[in-house]
Amino acid sequence: MVGSPFTWSNYRDKASWARLDCFLLSLEILLWYPNLLQYGLSRSLSDHNVILIGEKDVEWGPKPFRFFNGWLEDKELMKEAIRGWNGCKVEGSKGWSLATKTKGAKNNMRKWLSGNKKSENKGRIIENRLETVEVLAESEGWNERLRKQRLELLSKLWKELRKEEQLWRQKSRVGWLVEGRRQKLRNSFILW
Repeated sequence: MVGSPFTWSNYRDKASWARLDCFLLSLEILLWYPNLLQYGLSRSLSDHNVILIGEKDVEWGPKPFRFFNGWLEDKELMKEAIRGWNGCKVEGSKGWSLATKTKGAKNNMRKWLSGNKKSENKGRIIENRLETVEVLAESEGWNERLRKQRLELLSKLWKELRKEEQLWRQKSRVGWLVEGRRQKLRNSFILW
Protein backbone atom coordinates (compact mmCIF):
# COMPACT_ATOMS: atom_id res chain seq x y z
CA MET A 1 0.00 0.00 0.00
CA VAL A 2 1.35 3.42 -1.00
CA GLY A 3 0.74 6.29 1.43
CA SER A 4 -0.46 5.71 4.98
CA PRO A 5 0.32 2.31 6.55
CA PHE A 6 -2.95 2.44 8.55
CA THR A 7 -6.56 2.81 7.42
CA TRP A 8 -8.23 3.75 10.74
CA SER A 9 -7.55 5.71 13.94
CA ASN A 10 -9.62 6.34 17.08
CA TYR A 11 -8.03 9.76 17.96
CA ARG A 12 -8.03 9.06 21.71
CA ASP A 13 -5.43 9.48 24.48
CA LYS A 14 -4.35 5.89 23.99
CA ALA A 15 -4.31 6.01 20.23
CA SER A 16 -5.17 2.94 18.22
CA TRP A 17 -4.06 2.58 14.64
CA ALA A 18 -5.22 -0.31 12.49
CA ARG A 19 -5.39 -1.51 8.94
CA LEU A 20 -9.05 -2.49 8.67
CA ASP A 21 -10.00 -1.84 5.06
CA CYS A 22 -8.73 -3.89 2.13
CA PHE A 23 -9.55 -5.11 -1.38
CA LEU A 24 -10.48 -8.60 -2.52
CA LEU A 25 -9.27 -9.33 -6.06
CA SER A 26 -9.56 -12.33 -8.30
CA LEU A 27 -6.65 -13.86 -10.20
CA GLU A 28 -8.20 -12.72 -13.50
CA ILE A 29 -8.09 -9.07 -12.46
CA LEU A 30 -4.45 -9.38 -11.43
CA LEU A 31 -3.65 -10.97 -14.81
CA TRP A 32 -5.40 -8.16 -16.69
CA TYR A 33 -3.86 -5.42 -14.53
CA PRO A 34 -0.46 -6.60 -13.25
CA ASN A 35 0.66 -3.13 -12.07
CA LEU A 36 -2.12 -2.49 -9.54
CA LEU A 37 -1.32 -0.44 -6.44
CA GLN A 38 -3.30 0.47 -3.34
CA TYR A 39 -3.20 4.16 -2.49
CA GLY A 40 -3.97 5.20 1.10
CA LEU A 41 -5.24 8.77 0.89
CA SER A 42 -5.55 11.18 3.82
CA ARG A 43 -8.26 10.75 6.45
CA SER A 44 -9.46 14.30 6.02
CA LEU A 45 -12.67 14.56 8.07
CA SER A 46 -13.17 10.85 8.73
CA ASP A 47 -11.51 8.33 11.02
CA HIS A 48 -10.91 6.04 7.99
CA ASN A 49 -8.47 6.57 5.15
CA VAL A 50 -9.85 6.47 1.65
CA ILE A 51 -8.21 3.61 -0.23
CA LEU A 52 -7.97 3.64 -4.01
CA ILE A 53 -6.82 0.84 -6.23
CA GLY A 54 -5.40 1.59 -9.64
CA GLU A 55 -2.46 1.61 -11.96
CA LYS A 56 0.13 4.35 -12.26
CA ASP A 57 -1.19 7.74 -13.38
CA VAL A 58 -1.28 8.33 -17.11
CA GLU A 59 -0.50 11.72 -18.63
CA TRP A 60 -3.19 12.42 -21.24
CA GLY A 61 -1.75 15.70 -22.52
CA PRO A 62 -2.83 19.30 -22.03
CA LYS A 63 -6.18 19.97 -20.42
CA PRO A 64 -8.75 22.06 -22.29
CA PHE A 65 -9.24 25.64 -21.12
CA ARG A 66 -12.47 26.15 -19.20
CA PHE A 67 -13.83 29.47 -17.99
CA PHE A 68 -15.75 29.76 -14.72
CA ASN A 69 -18.01 32.70 -13.92
CA GLY A 70 -16.48 33.03 -10.46
CA TRP A 71 -13.27 34.22 -12.13
CA LEU A 72 -15.03 37.43 -13.19
CA GLU A 73 -14.91 38.55 -9.54
CA ASP A 74 -11.09 38.32 -9.47
CA LYS A 75 -9.84 41.75 -10.55
CA GLU A 76 -6.24 40.62 -11.05
CA LEU A 77 -7.29 37.85 -13.40
CA MET A 78 -9.44 40.25 -15.42
CA LYS A 79 -6.48 42.68 -15.68
CA GLU A 80 -4.40 39.84 -17.13
CA ALA A 81 -7.13 38.97 -19.62
CA ILE A 82 -7.37 42.60 -20.77
CA ARG A 83 -3.57 42.85 -20.98
CA GLY A 84 -3.51 39.73 -23.18
CA TRP A 85 -6.34 41.06 -25.35
CA ASN A 86 -4.71 44.49 -25.85
CA GLY A 87 -1.25 42.98 -26.34
CA CYS A 88 -2.28 41.32 -29.61
CA LYS A 89 -1.90 43.67 -32.55
CA VAL A 90 -3.40 41.83 -35.50
CA GLU A 91 -4.13 42.86 -39.05
CA GLY A 92 -6.59 40.95 -41.15
CA SER A 93 -10.22 40.03 -41.06
CA LYS A 94 -12.32 40.78 -37.98
CA GLY A 95 -12.84 37.06 -37.37
CA TRP A 96 -9.08 36.41 -37.40
CA SER A 97 -8.50 39.41 -35.14
CA LEU A 98 -11.15 38.22 -32.66
CA ALA A 99 -9.72 34.68 -32.57
CA THR A 100 -6.15 35.91 -32.06
CA LYS A 101 -7.09 38.41 -29.33
CA THR A 102 -9.17 35.77 -27.54
CA LYS A 103 -6.22 33.39 -27.67
CA GLY A 104 -3.95 36.09 -26.22
CA ALA A 105 -6.39 36.72 -23.35
CA LYS A 106 -6.72 32.98 -22.72
CA ASN A 107 -2.94 32.48 -22.65
CA ASN A 108 -2.45 35.31 -20.15
CA MET A 109 -5.26 33.97 -17.97
CA ARG A 110 -3.81 30.46 -18.09
CA LYS A 111 -0.36 31.72 -17.03
CA TRP A 112 -1.86 33.75 -14.19
CA LEU A 113 -4.00 30.83 -13.01
CA SER A 114 -1.07 28.39 -13.05
CA GLY A 115 0.99 30.86 -11.01
CA ASN A 116 -1.82 31.25 -8.47
CA LYS A 117 -2.69 27.57 -7.96
CA LYS A 118 -2.11 27.92 -4.22
CA SER A 119 -5.56 29.42 -3.71
CA GLU A 120 -7.20 26.59 -5.68
CA ASN A 121 -5.29 23.88 -3.80
CA LYS A 122 -5.85 25.37 -0.35
CA GLY A 123 -7.95 22.38 0.73
CA ARG A 124 -5.22 19.99 -0.36
CA ILE A 125 -2.60 21.98 1.54
CA ILE A 126 -4.74 21.84 4.69
CA GLU A 127 -5.25 18.09 4.21
CA ASN A 128 -1.48 17.64 3.91
CA ARG A 129 -0.95 19.57 7.17
CA LEU A 130 -3.64 17.47 8.82
CA GLU A 131 -1.92 14.32 7.59
CA THR A 132 1.39 15.59 9.03
CA VAL A 133 -0.29 16.08 12.42
CA GLU A 134 -1.69 12.55 12.27
CA VAL A 135 1.71 11.09 11.36
CA LEU A 136 3.20 12.89 14.38
CA ALA A 137 0.42 11.45 16.53
CA GLU A 138 1.17 7.96 15.20
CA SER A 139 4.78 8.27 16.33
CA GLU A 140 4.46 10.38 19.52
CA GLY A 141 0.87 9.76 20.62
CA TRP A 142 -1.85 12.40 20.98
CA ASN A 143 -1.12 15.42 23.15
CA GLU A 144 -2.99 18.69 23.74
CA ARG A 145 -0.99 20.65 21.15
CA LEU A 146 -1.64 18.08 18.40
CA ARG A 147 -5.35 17.88 19.28
CA LYS A 148 -5.71 21.67 19.15
CA GLN A 149 -3.83 21.84 15.85
CA ARG A 150 -6.02 19.07 14.41
CA LEU A 151 -9.25 20.86 15.40
CA GLU A 152 -8.08 24.14 13.85
CA LEU A 153 -7.12 22.38 10.63
CA LEU A 154 -10.45 20.53 10.52
CA SER A 155 -12.30 23.84 10.87
CA LYS A 156 -10.33 25.37 7.98
CA LEU A 157 -10.83 22.23 5.90
CA TRP A 158 -14.62 22.38 6.37
CA LYS A 159 -14.64 25.94 5.03
CA GLU A 160 -12.55 25.03 2.00
CA LEU A 161 -14.65 21.96 1.25
CA ARG A 162 -17.81 24.09 1.33
CA LYS A 163 -16.26 26.44 -1.25
CA GLU A 164 -15.33 23.46 -3.42
CA GLU A 165 -18.85 22.07 -3.06
CA GLN A 166 -20.27 25.36 -4.37
CA LEU A 167 -17.94 25.17 -7.38
CA TRP A 168 -19.03 21.61 -8.14
CA ARG A 169 -22.67 22.60 -7.74
CA GLN A 170 -22.12 25.34 -10.33
CA LYS A 171 -20.41 22.90 -12.68
CA SER A 172 -23.23 20.38 -12.33
CA ARG A 173 -25.87 23.01 -13.04
CA VAL A 174 -24.06 24.06 -16.20
CA GLY A 175 -23.89 20.42 -17.29
CA TRP A 176 -27.55 19.92 -16.48
CA LEU A 177 -28.52 23.01 -18.48
CA VAL A 178 -26.55 21.82 -21.50
CA GLU A 179 -27.95 18.30 -21.30
CA GLY A 180 -31.44 19.65 -20.61
CA ARG A 181 -31.33 21.81 -23.72
CA ARG A 182 -30.19 18.87 -25.80
CA GLN A 183 -33.03 16.78 -24.43
CA LYS A 184 -35.53 19.58 -25.21
CA LEU A 185 -34.21 19.78 -28.76
CA ARG A 186 -34.54 16.01 -29.19
CA ASN A 187 -38.09 16.10 -27.85
CA SER A 188 -39.05 19.01 -30.11
CA PHE A 189 -37.86 17.09 -33.16
CA ILE A 190 -39.90 14.09 -32.05
CA LEU A 191 -43.04 16.24 -31.69
CA TRP A 192 -42.69 17.62 -35.21
